[in-house]
Amino acid sequence: MRRAALAGLGALLGCLVFAGCCHQKTPERSIARGAPPAYAEVATRFNERVGPLDRLWARTVVRASYRDKDGRRQRDQFEGHLQYLRPDRLLLTFDKVGNTYAALGANQRQYWWLQREPERKAFLGDHDRADPRKVAELGLPVHPLSFVDLLAITPLDPGAPGARVEWSADGRFLLATAPGRLNPRRLWLNPDDYTTTRVELLGTGGEVAITADLSRYQPIAVRGPAADPGWRPTVATALEATRQSDDLSIRMDLFEPEVSDRRPLARIFNFETVRGSLRIPEGAVVDLNNGAPGAAAPGAGDPAPRALAP
Repeated sequence: MRRAALAGLGALLGCLVFAGCCHQKTPERSIARGAPPAYAEVATRFNERVGPLDRLWARTVVRASYRDKDGRRQRDQFEGHLQYLRPDRLLLTFDKVGNTYAALGANQRQYWWLQREPERKAFLGDHDRADPRKVAELGLPVHPLSFVDLLAITPLDPGAPGARVEWSADGRFLLATAPGRLNPRRLWLNPDDYTTTRVELLGTGGEVAITADLSRYQPIAVRGPAADPGWRPTVATALEATRQSDDLSIRMDLFEPEVSDRRPLARIFNFETVRGSLRIPEGAVVDLNNGAPGAAAPGAGDPAPRALAP
């Protein structure tokens, strides 16, 4: 069971953000609206919520329910941790009984995906050479740092060229479209408090390529001597998706989210550290820059710690 689940973990995470897997909500009554506010104003209001959120640590649980090739209902669950330092350091781990079986990550120079089952393998690429085709080789539909964008915790540039704002068809949300890491992103914002209920990453033709629905906003614990007592941040702690084709449903929950000066530590965002923890052979590393196994050239990154434990 675990082996089969790990083999499809990339696909399961992908379903979390594929537009075709988007969780459908019951339509509500439309609201008549006038002209939307200017994009710069919307970006400024949104940044008031997330601007100081330059780091995040949380425990995670990913639950998946699906039917196997024989039509039997299968369920699996992975625990783990989400660790993020703005703008480009991420580590999302997938654990079973205290052991890490897969990890998605990035640092200042590189991004990666590693797995222990069904075979020990790692994929490694450079940010400045990334494109949708190379990212797809990870088995995921999204660049690791775009996954952070899907959590709606990265600021908007008020002066971004080509950015725009419009009302949703039912008038209930402000849709802010702005440049993203590889392609534009669109945020569905509550006009009352500027929380995000949906994030869409758009394709090269402007079509919706990837979607995440966000809910269950909860306060983030702010710890450390530099903490601003007047700042009360919140974050969406539930992401949901379903896929009708194979009756798959998936949910990712965040627990105990916090902003702290003691974690995450900058030194954990190191490919060689993660590879060593998962015991991936050096010859099993696929260099996404040229597609050759065993040819990756890991950057120095930060000094390597002995373990992934937060």
